[in-house]
Parts: sequence; C-alpha cells; structure tokens
Amino acid sequence: MARDFGAKVVSVDRIHTMSADVFSPNALGAILNAETISTLNSPVVCGGANNQLASAANGRDLLSRGITYVPDYVANAGGIINVMAEYLGEAADGVEARVRAIGPRVATILEQARMEHRPSNDISDQLAQALIDKAAAGRSQAARIRMTAAGKST
Repeated sequence: MARDFGAKVVSVDRIHTMSADVFSPNALGAILNAETISTLNSPVVCGGANNQLASAANGRDLLSRGITYVPDYVANAGGIINVMAEYLGEAADGVEARVRAIGPRVATILEQARMEHRPSNDISDQLAQALIDKAAAGRSQAARIRMTAAGKST
C-alpha cells in the first residue's frame, strides 16, 4: 500500500497522532481515551469499530477539543440493519430506505449536539433510548389489544 499509493506506514499506537481530515477507527474498540484524544490530530472521528470510546465520558473530551464524533453504532448501523432484515426475511427496498436514513440521522445528531453543546454520543444514546421506549410501548399496546380481543381484561 505504501509503495502503490505513496502512503506513510505508522504504528497502531501512533496512528491517531497523524494529521488527517478524518480519523476512522475500524478495528480496535476503546481506542478513544483520555490519552489518545489529547493527541488526536483530526477534526472528525467516524469509523466502523464498535465501542470506540473507552468510556462515555470520553465524548465530552472530544467535544472540549472541538472534534466532531459520529458514534460508532450510528456510523455502522447499516450492517445490523441488513443482518436483521435478512433474519426477518424483509424486502431489500425496506432495508435500503433504513440505510439511506443513516446520513440524515447523523446530521440530526450532530446538529443537536452542536446546538445543545453536548457530546454526540449522549445525543445518540438519548435518541436510541427514545426509539427503544417507543417500540416497547408499541409492543405493550399491541399485547393489550390482543388480550382485549381475546376477552381478557388488562
């Protein structure tokens, strides 16, 4: 790669210090910690590795350095969307629509984080919890309807 593309080879423990437009963790979890964030040399972090933050508090560290962070489970959501759809036997067009919604969702998260001056991982967690709560409420309501239809009281 270095020869073919003129790339510089850097050790994994120093890669975050290299100047780049985007730092993209795609293999190691917990790579973003107090030490690496303090020497991070990119204005944006967006990658597919799971659990990039060593702790949720590291989102605040990124924010304080002015680094835009796209939380891993938002950035790599397309994979789980596709696996879930395959498992459930869903049509490809529904999968494509949900995958296409990732970009606008990222934009919403980053805009809300900017407006509220809060870490994007906190915003993402809040939005995810709201979606989980909504789904759980829908399941509870559906169960009550089934019980009522079956002649049982709720």
